[in-house]
Amino acid sequence: MELYHPVNIGSLKLEGNLFLAPIAGYSDVAFRTVCVECGASLCTTEMVSAEALTRNNLKTEVLMKRAPVEKAYSVQIFGPNEDVMSRAAEIVLSKTDCNCIDINGGCPVPKITKTGAGSVLTKEPDRLYRIVKAVKDTALLYAENHPERGNVPVTIKIRRGWDEEHITWKECAQAALDAGADAITIHARTRSQMYADTASWAEIEQLVK
Repeated sequence: MELYHPVNIGSLKLEGNLFLAPIAGYSDVAFRTVCVECGASLCTTEMVSAEALTRNNLKTEVLMKRAPVEKAYSVQIFGPNEDVMSRAAEIVLSKTDCNCIDINGGCPVPKITKTGAGSVLTKEPDRLYRIVKAVKDTALLYAENHPERGNVPVTIKIRRGWDEEHITWKECAQAALDAGADAITIHARTRSQMYADTASWAEIEQLVK
């Protein structure tokens, strides 16, 4: 297979496999526009707070806007439990024309993890399962009630674990797949590594296999 090739994520068919990761404070409409113009096949918004969405925070809704040049884009949401994530997913589907919903299970920043979201999910595969299933079920139900919208795939980003004593990517990946995730992205560092040290590339290969 060539390095650059088409990719399918559930019902989403993409012309290529160059993706832009969600980056808080960076992957806004302007930055994503530049990335698309330079060849990105799929870009993801900055992470969007599910709690803020359910409270009708207008500033948060702005983060979900599609760039005019984007043929396909994904909205990433984060939250502490299945109920708020389900409600947020429905809001995303009703207020955007996004082609994918991504769940943040990888952010290591304390202000996110202390709320029960982000990479803290690597410590609780069961809760990760419930969140993914809730979002997936919401997307499927929305597709039933709005057939013109189509079936929007659900993906999740995880880390290899919380720290070296808690390497849980296998359990988390299996939980996500069991819950119906259409794709998994892994940041091959632990939460304690943050963005430093060497990533475990071998574990990316293992996850693919």
